Amino acid sequence: MGTTSLSDTNESRLSPFAFWGGAVSLLLAVAASVVLVVQRHGDLRLPGCGLQSACATITSGPWGRLPGLDWPLSHIGAAYFLALLLTWLVRGGRLGSLRWVMRVGVLGSLLLMAVMVQGAALCPYCLMVHLGNLGCWGVVEFYSVSADGSKSTMRVFAASWGVLLGVLIGLDEVAKREETQAAEQSRRESVVNITNSDASGSTRSLRDASGKSSSNVSSVPLETSEGSSPFTGRYRVGPEVAAIRLVIISDYQCPDCRGIEQQLRQVLEERDDVSFSAKHFPFCVECNRAAKAAGKNLHPNACWAARAAEAAGILGGDAGFAKMHRWLFDQKGTFTESQLHEAAADLGFQADTFLKEWKGQETLGRVKEDIEEAMELGLHQTPMIFVNGQELKGWQAPDALLRTVEEVAKTAPTPATAGADQPPRGTDKYFLDWQEAPRQTMPADRSRFPMGSPEGVEVVMWGDFQEPYTADLDRNLRRLLRARPTLRYDFRHYPFHQDCNPTVPRSQHPYACVMSKAAEAAGQVSGSEAYWTMHAWLMEHSATFQPGDLEEAGRTQGLDMGQFQAAMDSDAVEQAIREDAFAARKLGLTGMPFLWIDGRRFPGRQVQNLELLERVLDSVK
Repeated sequence: MGTTSLSDTNESRLSPFAFWGGAVSLLLAVAASVVLVVQRHGDLRLPGCGLQSACATITSGPWGRLPGLDWPLSHIGAAYFLALLLTWLVRGGRLGSLRWVMRVGVLGSLLLMAVMVQGAALCPYCLMVHLGNLGCWGVVEFYSVSADGSKSTMRVFAASWGVLLGVLIGLDEVAKREETQAAEQSRRESVVNITNSDASGSTRSLRDASGKSSSNVSSVPLETSEGSSPFTGRYRVGPEVAAIRLVIISDYQCPDCRGIEQQLRQVLEERDDVSFSAKHFPFCVECNRAAKAAGKNLHPNACWAARAAEAAGILGGDAGFAKMHRWLFDQKGTFTESQLHEAAADLGFQADTFLKEWKGQETLGRVKEDIEEAMELGLHQTPMIFVNGQELKGWQAPDALLRTVEEVAKTAPTPATAGADQPPRGTDKYFLDWQEAPRQTMPADRSRFPMGSPEGVEVVMWGDFQEPYTADLDRNLRRLLRARPTLRYDFRHYPFHQDCNPTVPRSQHPYACVMSKAAEAAGQVSGSEAYWTMHAWLMEHSATFQPGDLEEAGRTQGLDMGQFQAAMDSDAVEQAIREDAFAARKLGLTGMPFLWIDGRRFPGRQVQNLELLERVLDSVK
């Protein structure tokens, strides 16, 4: 006579409610973890997962990868939950001894949730992953009593997890290799700029039409004069006259900056022909107006850390600054006032005097000066590195600073002071950044109404008819393009309203969808001329628009109002707007308006710089 274990009996009676409850919980975890994977490898851009978001902070930080193997936890999690879901469905919810694996997974979820809370970085998709994990665990613990020891359960899970993990980690390795190759290409181009710069360091070569550096193309004169200040920080490590002069703009709480700092220390230990000076760009709202305007307080203690370095310089000169600079990076820019008090004493300062200087207005003023200069230099992320006055791009490549210094040194550059270094600033800097950006093919637009020459150089803007900067830039573009017949202007829709644009996190402009539909419908009903007539009218009424105004506008423009209204309500118009929105996300839209000229992205912060816009348009005639 056979026997039946308590485990088999209880697990065989798993209720439909429990079974589907566990399945739905796992589906939630699978969906959220797959989003995190696709976010890295695909074109998907969802609310809460953009640049500098909590999602990016968690997934790109030290808690986003498995120590030692450097595998993304999002990839490990996606494979784990997919394998668990498959096993759940195959085994009818009876996971047997696999419940011990789930218990370990739940402990991991609790730890990672605590990390999010402690770091005030609540990634919504990470949270959904962990909630799904906890939900399924609850079903297993309370509705599936004991382990049945089934080997087939573990075999199904282990085999599926292994295969899925191998595929996802393979994708990650391919992505990392492509990123490394792109960074290395940028680094090599920077080395060419550094070694080819003239003795004054005052020019950067332009590129020819192919995008390659050319000695036959004239250089860009910089906005400098004979009496320009040397490009250097307030304090220096190394000789005043040096063959290689490094200036690094950084943030003491920035992980990438710490990586460059380690390379810098090795350079300074091994070479006596290198000088280094530091400038500050803390991503903190307490001192950085750009961070405050963006509402991004990424590094809450970074302003105080930068002020500590400046206090050390005021009281201890070059040597004092250098000691505090190293301590701050070793602390990752995070400390309490009591810790700083103790460190100041250990580093040879009179601690109370140091704290008084640290809190004074002089240190704040100096940090703000560096921030303003960094923005003029075109900084968009830290670190920003200059070698002999030329920006080193591609610093993300392995040992980029170490290898760059070695390669530049082999060319035997003439030793000089910081007075020889004058990097491009203002419109020069932004113009060169636009010119050096890689060309990209614009995503297809099946419903397009270009202004200008059909074969002309592309000027493409994504905008929202209710967004003031979009309206201002559009007016400038249409005016400037009339004098440039070799250009073609395409306006593409990116309304900030979820009714027609699913890529935005919230609805910001109440009539944005209506206005985009009106312009698109006019074009689909009566062609390009009608599109641009309605487009111009909408831009002129950007600040005062009301939906009731459309009927008078349409009749004034000679539109058949029945056809026009039907077109506004049509799937074709809706689809055209959605396609434009997803195309912008594919190109990496981070703000409005979003402008591309000749396949190259126009500097985002400079869209209202008319002088720069004219200069770029003139260059592509």
